[in-house]
Amino acid sequence: MWCDLRRKYLCYKAGRRSCRSVRGDRSQLAAFNAHDVNAVVANLAEDFAWFAVDPDMTRVELRGCEEFRRSREPCFASVAGARAEIEERLSVGRFVAVRERGYWIQGGEEVSQAALAVYEICDGHIRRGWYCPVQ
Repeated sequence: MWCDLRRKYLCYKAGRRSCRSVRGDRSQLAAFNAHDVNAVVANLAEDFAWFAVDPDMTRVELRGCEEFRRSREPCFASVAGARAEIEERLSVGRFVAVRERGYWIQGGEEVSQAALAVYEICDGHIRRGWYCPVQ
């Protein structure tokens, strides 16, 4: 298993007006794929929050850059080769919705899973993220 990296993947490959101010533009996707937690955290707002959207409720899963860092460091260290890509993107104002796909090795085979995520961008940083698993 890849420590739910797919849920923590922060999407910004940018290219859209509402994403352009995210520092490093394409660096967020590259940082995630390189498992560089410092580079990923650099694109987060200080009051960053990550929400898991389940069929019957939404819950706060992570709050703040340091909580994000503590949750990701062990996963990035233990899941060599995990990577993600953006399959589709839609920007509306300060929000960006993406269908992302995470890949990892399980039982010697590469497997993947898609997810839907919505990100709020404020002052060039990711302020909020909502994750919805795709079946």
